[in-house]
Amino acid sequence: MRTPRFVSRRSIAALVAVALSTPMVALGSTQAETLDHAAALLRDGHLVRAKHVLLSLDQSTLTRADSERVMSILTTVDRRLRHADPIEVSLDKAEIALEEGDLRTAERHAQAAANHRGVSRAQRKRAEGLLGETLTLREELQPLAVAVLEQAVMDFDSGRYAEAKAGFDSVYRTGCTLDADELRILDHYRVRIVDLERQRGEPYAIDYTPLGMLQPGRVRRVDDPRPSGRADEAEDVAAFEYEEEAGEAQDEERPETVQPEPEPEPAAAEGDLFQQALGFDAQRYLAEADAAFTAGRFNEAEQKYALVTGPYRAHVDADRLAHAESRLAETRVLLGQRDGRLLEQVGRSQEIVRQQADAEYENFMNQARRALSEGDFERARSLAGRARIAVSERRDVFTEREHRDRIQRQEALMTSIRTAEESTRVREIERRTQDVQRQTRDAESRAAAERDRKIVESLDRIRALQLEQKYEEALQVIDQVLFLDPNNPAGLLLRDVMRDVVQYREFDRIQRDRAFSYTVESNRMQEGLIIPQDIMSYPRDWPEISNRRGEPIAFTDSDEDRRVLADLENRRIPATFSANALEDVLNFIATVTNLNVDVNWESLQNIGVDRDTEVSLNLRSMPVRVVLQRILEKVSPDDFSRAGWAVEDGVLVIASEEALRKNTFIRIYDVRDLTFQIPNFTNVPDLDLDSVLQQGGQRGGGGGGGGIFQDPGDDDVDIDESEMLERIQEIIRTNVDFEGWRENGGNTGYIQELNGNLIITNTARNHREIVGLLSQLREVRAIQISVESRFLTVSQDFFEQIGIDLDIYFNAQNNQYRGVRQQELFFGGAGSPSNPLSSGPVTTPRDVVGALTTNRITNTPQYFFEEVDGDGNVVYQFNPLPTAVPAPDRTSIIPVQSGSLGMAKDLISGGFATSVLASNPALGIAGTFLDDIQVDLLIEATQADRRNVSLTAPRLTFVNGRAANIFVATQQSFVSDLTPVVGSSSVAFDPTVSPLTTGVTLLLRGVVSADRRYVTMTIQSRVANFTGFRNVPVSAAVGAGGGAGGAVGGGAVATSNIEAPEIAISAISTGVTVPDQGTILLGGQRMVSESEVETGVPVLSKLPILNRFFTNRIETKEEQTLLMLLKPTIIIQNEEEEKHFPGLLDSLGRGFGNTF
Repeated sequence: MRTPRFVSRRSIAALVAVALSTPMVALGSTQAETLDHAAALLRDGHLVRAKHVLLSLDQSTLTRADSERVMSILTTVDRRLRHADPIEVSLDKAEIALEEGDLRTAERHAQAAANHRGVSRAQRKRAEGLLGETLTLREELQPLAVAVLEQAVMDFDSGRYAEAKAGFDSVYRTGCTLDADELRILDHYRVRIVDLERQRGEPYAIDYTPLGMLQPGRVRRVDDPRPSGRADEAEDVAAFEYEEEAGEAQDEERPETVQPEPEPEPAAAEGDLFQQALGFDAQRYLAEADAAFTAGRFNEAEQKYALVTGPYRAHVDADRLAHAESRLAETRVLLGQRDGRLLEQVGRSQEIVRQQADAEYENFMNQARRALSEGDFERARSLAGRARIAVSERRDVFTEREHRDRIQRQEALMTSIRTAEESTRVREIERRTQDVQRQTRDAESRAAAERDRKIVESLDRIRALQLEQKYEEALQVIDQVLFLDPNNPAGLLLRDVMRDVVQYREFDRIQRDRAFSYTVESNRMQEGLIIPQDIMSYPRDWPEISNRRGEPIAFTDSDEDRRVLADLENRRIPATFSANALEDVLNFIATVTNLNVDVNWESLQNIGVDRDTEVSLNLRSMPVRVVLQRILEKVSPDDFSRAGWAVEDGVLVIASEEALRKNTFIRIYDVRDLTFQIPNFTNVPDLDLDSVLQQGGQRGGGGGGGGIFQDPGDDDVDIDESEMLERIQEIIRTNVDFEGWRENGGNTGYIQELNGNLIITNTARNHREIVGLLSQLREVRAIQISVESRFLTVSQDFFEQIGIDLDIYFNAQNNQYRGVRQQELFFGGAGSPSNPLSSGPVTTPRDVVGALTTNRITNTPQYFFEEVDGDGNVVYQFNPLPTAVPAPDRTSIIPVQSGSLGMAKDLISGGFATSVLASNPALGIAGTFLDDIQVDLLIEATQADRRNVSLTAPRLTFVNGRAANIFVATQQSFVSDLTPVVGSSSVAFDPTVSPLTTGVTLLLRGVVSADRRYVTMTIQSRVANFTGFRNVPVSAAVGAGGGAGGAVGGGAVATSNIEAPEIAISAISTGVTVPDQGTILLGGQRMVSESEVETGVPVLSKLPILNRFFTNRIETKEEQTLLMLLKPTIIIQNEEEEKHFPGLLDSLGRGFGNTF
């Protein structure tokens, strides 16, 4: 329902003003009483109400003593509010807001308290009760919201912006439900009021009007009437308080107030409200009219009596209406008696005003003329203007002619001023123009002379710089010369010359820098060939790098806090207390340590610890930290109410644990080095023929070799980084202030994670412990193990051979031998007079004997006749010449041959003996005696000794507790299989090529003992050496038919070979414990092989002297020793850094506070 336009806004304001009376502080209370009331609230623990009362005081009306008292109480309240229960604070604020009708604020605070994680059952019940009251009151106010909103719109449209602002704020703060159009209207007008306040420069000052005070009900008077708002009104307007039921008026003894008649219960809340507002207006106008009548302001009294008897006639009772009509008539009579004297007074007043205006006019005109004669045109114009204003402001006291005459005189004076000013301005312009022209000519002359001087000086400077070979600076000076004179010929010529010189010098510099860079890079490559002496080396400028980057820790105490903590840790004091007061004990500690100590007795009292709490402790000299901790543990009532200490800004603060926990802040910890997981590298290839054959079997014909390694993804990783990060958080929450974390039920600290970093909110003490815990984790993780394994092979071989081969051929010149010789001569064989390449026969009786055992044909290679060329020259060829061996006539050649030398060679075994026998002997004597008896003699003597030492020493460094491996091998390809490819009456082979890997593999896993002295390891190592290939023939047959190119046809058999490798493998798998930098023998093998072969002719080999011709002996001995050694070295990062750079860690500031 829209409010009628005749409803007075001042009536609603009066009603609301009465309703704003709060039970917290009486409106009539003095400042001292209000302060006493606030102090009482503070003593009773009502902190929020006490602060509300203090802030409601008008500071401008307070005395200095009261202001100091207000500040003292406010300081105490604020300090205690910082340590108060936030839930109780929110509930108190909600109650105050509800009492003042600010339902939106009350609901917000009550809801926040109800939703708090630590709310108790009683607090939740209290919050729910406040929410219920808020909802109930809002439902009661809902019918008024629209009416007040419409009235506020009307106030805004009428220009009553302060009242409109109060109405809009009242609707907004109740939180009543509005439809979309009403919400849009509310937001629109609130924004417009803000814009108006911004343009105005100050807000509209009006008290906040809660809509809850506008409920329908009964009006009753209170003792504190509000003033009418005008300074000259002597009477007060009665204030009223609106209640739910109709009642009777009171205080009839006051003549200036009108008691409201009892009214029936209204039909609608909005109609009652504005009817009462009209009644308030009528009463106020009547009271103001009476006051004006009493003070003699009859015109004002007549106007307000007329309002009461006119528009507000229906809103006053009969007695008040009669009183107003009587006074109105009396006022009009009094105004009529004063009319005769009024004209005379007005005439005299106007004459005085006219004389005053004339005097001011003439005075301004004379001053303007003097200013004009002095040349002060601005002042003259101003005075003339003021003369016109003096006449115009009092025009009603002059006649039309007088006024026009004075205006014309003023305008004539203004014309004279303008004419004189223009003449003076023209003359000044002409003078200034001449001065400027003269100054310009002089400046140009001076500038030209100065320019020439600078150019000459610059040219001299260029020459000097050229002699000093400072060509770039000379070029800059040339640019300055050309800036002064762009067409200077010397400057243009020198610029081209200097540019060429600069470019040439730049080219020369580049060439020199390039050559120097090549030298530097070559030195770096040579430096890369240097074998490091240490397992871990640091750069030479490591201290500079460390100091430049500092220690990347997330939290460190300030210098003042570190000094105090160091004193608490290092200073030792005795503790002998027998029922001493806690205050005295703490004063003793502060005096002895000379530290600033701040004891929060208020927080200690909240947990039951006061100044007089007795302390009994008897300790010998102990660190101050230990003594203080023991004292606070003794005075703490229980585990849930404990006293503690902290260092803040260089001050030792002693308070309750609950109070200390409120001083929290955020730090970011980078723990990615702890969450980074190093897997167990257990993927080691198998160096044996089984793996080679399996790889070959998995590939088809013609395939290449596959890898010997497995998928790297098979490496063992315990947990991923996210799970490790969760574990680190759990470790921190478990070992650092377990009860304070929100996840553990506390309210002090909490942890967040972002990109592998921990964002931790906690106290300084807990941050210090977190840094120490993470430092210890890093120290444990920063341990590495460097292992040197040595495979030492020592081999020693010996070989000795003495061999004689004696062959005798009796009847060597018989007919068989001669027949063979005659055949050779017939064909022009070697030995004929025409053959210059030979001086004797090639075939010997031994060859004839050999032919007799086969096919009786000799095939001795020799030169023999081939043909005669065109020139008649004989051409010889070199080939085996077959000759037939005839039958003997009486006796054949009788051979006596010895084969013991070859037999001894065949019987001997061993790689070293085989290698020696494959070579030429150390001494060899061979000879043949040809006559009737042919004697062949061969003597061989060899002695060989070989010693070989082989060391394979792979080194491996790995992280403590992890597994790692190293693999050093040689790979070679071989034909492992042949696949027949059969065609049309043909066959071929498709080879399968496989890799053969030989070398050393080492798989280690180790842990360092707790005392950092021993290393326990598991070792798996294998050494594979290649010994050779053995050819295995493979055949494929094909049926008869046509053959293709390059293939076998015609029913033949195709044969090829596959290669069967042979390798020697030594392997060991064990677990050992070795001291740091100690060496242990893991295992080894010794092999000794001795062979001695002696062959000869029975009986003859036993005869002295003769046995040397019929006996052959070979002796060989092979020895091989394999040793597997292991040497671990523990690498601790801090130790290595301190060893290379003593004192560096101390200089980086890793002192107190960074350890757990």
